[in-house]
Amino acid sequence: METPVSKRLLRKKSLSRSYDENLMDDYLDKQLGSSSRKRFRTKKELEKETEKEAMIALSLGFPIDALLEEEIKANVVSELDGKQQNDYIVVRNHILSRWRANVHAWLSKGQIKETVSNEYGQLIHSAYDFLLFNGYINFGVSPPFKAQMPEEATEGSVIIIGAGLAGLAAARQLLAFGFKVIVLEGRNRPGGNWRLIESLCDGVPIFYEKTVQAVRYDNDGVEVISGDQTYQADMVLCTVPLGVLKKRTIKFIPELPERKLKAIDKLGFGLLNKVAMVFPYVFWGEDLDTFGCLSRNSYTRGEFFLFYGYHTVSGGSVLVALVAGEAARSFEFTHPSTLLHRVLSILRGIYGPKGIDVPNPVQSVCTKWGHDPLSYGSYSHVRVHSSGSDYDILAENVGNRLFFAGEATNRQHPATMHGAYLSGLREASCIYRATRDGSKQTHPRKSSRKIVGSDILVNLFKYPDLAFGNFHFVFDPSNKDPKSIGLMMVAIKSSTELCHDNGKVNNTQHSDKQSLKLYTIISRVQANELESVAGGGDSRMTYLYKNLGLKLMGLDRFALVANSLISSIATKRGRDCVWACTWVPATDRSSRLLLTGSLDKTVKLWNPEVLSLVRTNTGHCLVIVSVAAHLSGKSAASASIDSFIRVFDVESNNTIATLEAPPSKVWKMQFDLRVKQLSP
Repeated sequence: METPVSKRLLRKKSLSRSYDENLMDDYLDKQLGSSSRKRFRTKKELEKETEKEAMIALSLGFPIDALLEEEIKANVVSELDGKQQNDYIVVRNHILSRWRANVHAWLSKGQIKETVSNEYGQLIHSAYDFLLFNGYINFGVSPPFKAQMPEEATEGSVIIIGAGLAGLAAARQLLAFGFKVIVLEGRNRPGGNWRLIESLCDGVPIFYEKTVQAVRYDNDGVEVISGDQTYQADMVLCTVPLGVLKKRTIKFIPELPERKLKAIDKLGFGLLNKVAMVFPYVFWGEDLDTFGCLSRNSYTRGEFFLFYGYHTVSGGSVLVALVAGEAARSFEFTHPSTLLHRVLSILRGIYGPKGIDVPNPVQSVCTKWGHDPLSYGSYSHVRVHSSGSDYDILAENVGNRLFFAGEATNRQHPATMHGAYLSGLREASCIYRATRDGSKQTHPRKSSRKIVGSDILVNLFKYPDLAFGNFHFVFDPSNKDPKSIGLMMVAIKSSTELCHDNGKVNNTQHSDKQSLKLYTIISRVQANELESVAGGGDSRMTYLYKNLGLKLMGLDRFALVANSLISSIATKRGRDCVWACTWVPATDRSSRLLLTGSLDKTVKLWNPEVLSLVRTNTGHCLVIVSVAAHLSGKSAASASIDSFIRVFDVESNNTIATLEAPPSKVWKMQFDLRVKQLSP
């Protein structure tokens, strides 16, 4: 492949030149900051750079001169083993190199096009899309990545079981791909390295203390049962530890394939416990982050054999002692105070002879993963009669509905934090492909078309009749009967947000796209009961399910189920309500007019000087939600919630044209210049 990076080669040579372009580039770089645009390089320099980028790609698991199996399946090139494949590999490696050079910033196609010749444009698209949607670039927790989250979900819905590294990595990636996502976590907190986990949780809807008992899946979707609550979605990602799968505490309906059950049983799941201690100061030495201790007795050789100093990463004087093997099992049946006494005795035996005093810890915690019902162990391993292929089998999805992630599904990096994280990225890519690859789908992809009634529902809740915490209510204004039914919406960013609303309206700073909005039908008396429940949002949610027996639904499903009620309330709330207005410019025959659209299906023209109605125009069968006027003042347009747009003559009300547009376009309608020639 010739120069993939120099746009200089594409420039026409001028007959004469009074300056050196490379010197000019260097000067501009110094004045404006470092630039990614590359100056002309010699063939030797380009070969050296290509080799360097190939080594970076190799370190990331890509072969130097071949395609991954996943790339072949994705048809990244039209012909294998030819010039196009070689060119693709160079472009791919270049993109990976650019991403690795600054993993804190979003790498766009535009940036790649600045450094790769235009003739390789198709390969840029192919390589970039493969790397992006397979989790090789643009992942992480840096603030710039949040800005790339789409405002509306355009893909399917996914339930993720487990808020560990695998689950949260997948959740963030799926949200970036445009999926609707919720995470169910059995504990009252997420799991893993706290500083990383805290960043991964940002913007992800997580429901805590939701232990899953069953998962149903078929061609129509999935249902996840937790206690007396049922969650529905298109797909489910299970990230629970291997120990939980071994115990069969989650019932899969239908049962998992036999080969997956065998892989679960054959793989080993070991036990590694820890004693984490916070000391007043770092007595073991600021420069020491790891040290070990040998035991005289073979039966205790796994007890406190290794110590990790976390003072360089935790911000405190934290020391963690590891316990493995048989010692880890007996560890689970020993009182924490006894365990702490033993580990301090070992530390004082190490440092006492050196004249170093070992103080008592300020705080200590002992893990007991073997008896934890949400883990039943620590890490997977290949034991007798199992093999690495069992990791691959465990990672296989079932019917493009049920997916699996976690360290025990990562053959290359099992029993590691990064293995769990990477498995989450992997499965997010698998879920994305399952919705896109029509040739391999076993079920039709659900339409992402926006339901008409959902638009008016969203607008109704802009002005709720009752609101407390994250709960909002809209009722029929003409019916004050306590038993009359209305609409309820609860906006959830995470279960912690629900727990701490203290009964007040939560004016959260988080954007709408980071909130999960759920809906149900509720009576006035039920809404009043809900308001009186003490304990905040979490208690109210429990009351909603257990006492009132109500089920929450997503926007599109609720818009279908409650369509007639939504329309009725909207009509009665807005018979005299103006939902859209704009100015009609003055013409040689008329002064400036105010154009309004109402829920009574009419478009009205008003004289703003004397506040009088000039005329009423009709022509729509449903409520008017948007209006726009042409700059000439002679024609205007009105749109109803069925996405029907009528272009009409302002003076005569004669129809000039009728158009259709997506609902999202209708609500922000501006006069389409394409109908300019239709104007009088």
